[in-house]
Amino acid sequence: MRKRIFANVFFLSAFGIIVSALLVSLIVYSSFLDEQKKNSAYEARNLAAALNAEGEQEESSILASYTDTRITLIAADGTVLYDSLRSAAEMENHLDREEVAAALLQGEGQSVRRSETLGMQTIYNAVRLENGNVVRAAQTTSKAWLFVWGNVPYIAAIIALMLLLSAITATAVTKKLTQPINGIDLDNPLENDIYGEFTPLLRKIDAQNKQIKKHISDINRKQSEFESIAQNMNEGLVLLNQHGKVLSVNRRSYEILSCSDLFEPGDHYFMFSRNLMLREAASTAIDGKSFEKKAKVDGRWYQFIANPVISDGKIIGAAVIILDINDKEETDTMRREFSANVSHELKTPLTAISGYAEIIENKIAKPDDVPDFAHKICRESARLLALIEDIIKLSRLDEGATVSEPEEIDILGICIETKEQLAKKIEEHSVDFEVKGERVVVRGVVSTLSEMLYNLCDNAIKYNKERGSVEVEVSNSGDFCKITVADTGIGIAPEHRQRIFERFYRVDKSHSRATGGTGLGLSIAMHAARFHKGTISVSGNSSGGTTFTVLIPKGNG
Repeated sequence: MRKRIFANVFFLSAFGIIVSALLVSLIVYSSFLDEQKKNSAYEARNLAAALNAEGEQEESSILASYTDTRITLIAADGTVLYDSLRSAAEMENHLDREEVAAALLQGEGQSVRRSETLGMQTIYNAVRLENGNVVRAAQTTSKAWLFVWGNVPYIAAIIALMLLLSAITATAVTKKLTQPINGIDLDNPLENDIYGEFTPLLRKIDAQNKQIKKHISDINRKQSEFESIAQNMNEGLVLLNQHGKVLSVNRRSYEILSCSDLFEPGDHYFMFSRNLMLREAASTAIDGKSFEKKAKVDGRWYQFIANPVISDGKIIGAAVIILDINDKEETDTMRREFSANVSHELKTPLTAISGYAEIIENKIAKPDDVPDFAHKICRESARLLALIEDIIKLSRLDEGATVSEPEEIDILGICIETKEQLAKKIEEHSVDFEVKGERVVVRGVVSTLSEMLYNLCDNAIKYNKERGSVEVEVSNSGDFCKITVADTGIGIAPEHRQRIFERFYRVDKSHSRATGGTGLGLSIAMHAARFHKGTISVSGNSSGGTTFTVLIPKGNG
């Protein structure tokens, strides 16, 4: 802007100076030419006066005395009688010359035109003599031009000086004009004290500032919302541009993919992680194709989903989402195993029942063996029924379904009732069974909690040593009700403790079948605890037995 203002001011001044110089030169030339015309006329009159005074006898000598001026003597009929530069005989008739015609008519005449003889612009002055002839004096205008050209160096010097002054002035004017503009506070345009012509512009800037601030605020808000959502997602999110550079990556992605310490936002995704599934997903999406595969990362199952980001028909990036599907995969695996185990567990009693029944039906069995076979059929039927009932209970707990509404429950009271229900088994196994502790009330489903305690206590009796002991204790533990079931039984090896809550898992299969267990008791207990938002854990006793610890929230509903 400064250069443009300087150029405009300087060139405008230079144009004015040069035009003024030319005009002055023309005026000087015109003035000098006018003066030359007057001098030429004066000289012609003096020549005519001399010729009239001396007469024709001195005419030749008078005409010859004018050496700086071309003199021509013309008869009244236009015939050239004498010319100081050319032979009169060679010259044409001059009656049609403007100055000659005027002199014959009015006594004097003057004209300015290009002379064919001299080849230059010439001033002609003609005067009629007393004898009727016309004397004419001619001078070229070259003296006027020579005068002007003689002053060109001075004019050029003056022009150069004026141009220098113009440049200095233009610089000062430019600085003065631009200083207020350069000092404009664009953040507060209406508070500037500047030229009134800028007021509409400043108002527009102020309006645009407000609009820009609003847009920036909206963008920042949306960016903040996006960052908040992305960073708090349970899923990993990686956003890439079309060149594979990472634009955004959330916290969960760092946790899943074990980001490289050398990575910085804006680096290529190769620098982010060495995970092959991420690289395959990213490259596929950048190539314009969708991607979906699952893979294990550090022992957990994840699903990688990637899609290209397209704008105006062009791929501008890619989005990679990483879903944690470990629970689903484990659940699916557990269901498959459960189905297989159920089939196996149901097949065993059914095979026994079918076999004994077929023997009796075909009358192969001896009459003395029939009661024993019938007893075995009843026993296997009871086992089958118990297994089916446990499967139904487990399915209901899986689905979160209950047959009754939650209510206030005295856990110590349920433990005492459980002891009474297991009184016959306690007596059969010669076990010392003790319930102690304090009264703790929780909110839950009676049938489910009773089933949980029954299974724990039943296992403590069945897998106990002869004349062993079982101790059930209820206590307050902050916001939880703590229930411990400790026995002096055969114990559980540490390598089995993490799996005993799995369905149909048995530490000692032969002993479990001998005691009539279904392999679902502890799994039902675990699901019952989880149903009440509680936990269950197992540990070994110093006496060699096992201790189960259950924590149930008091306010659970």
